[in-house]
Amino acid sequence: MEKGNKKDKVLKEIFDNDPQNILDIEGDDKSIAKFMGYTAKVVYRGTRGKETIYVNNSIREGHYKVLREFDYHKNWSSLIPVVDKIESIGSELTRYFDVVISYNGCQIHYTKQRLSELELKRKAIIEFYRNKKIDAVYITCLEFIKWYNEQA
Repeated sequence: MEKGNKKDKVLKEIFDNDPQNILDIEGDDKSIAKFMGYTAKVVYRGTRGKETIYVNNSIREGHYKVLREFDYHKNWSSLIPVVDKIESIGSELTRYFDVVISYNGCQIHYTKQRLSELELKRKAIIEFYRNKKIDAVYITCLEFIKWYNEQA
């Protein structure tokens, strides 16, 4: 890492607050980008050679980002749409997910309703606590995406 690089300082701070060492920011941002509808494509950029870009045509035709532009781990404006997408999964009548954000933690609850019994079953399936709220939400969303992909 270069000294004084602002992004490296942010990453170091996140890793310092990650005693379980579960974060791989680049790989994790790729996972979240895929969950959000981005697909990876390799393109050739003249003298820069080949580069992987992430395309999401549902946002805007031809819209793309390079990996370093994803900032889910530090930007609420990028992370909240991930929370919204998690909460939109499922059927409104029978099952759904709630993301509960607290002072320094985040939980994702799975709620299942049996229509015949009018019974609600709610269970926290993933939760993390960190010194910074955004770190807790980022890690919880990331772990949910991993869990959700394993269910499919």
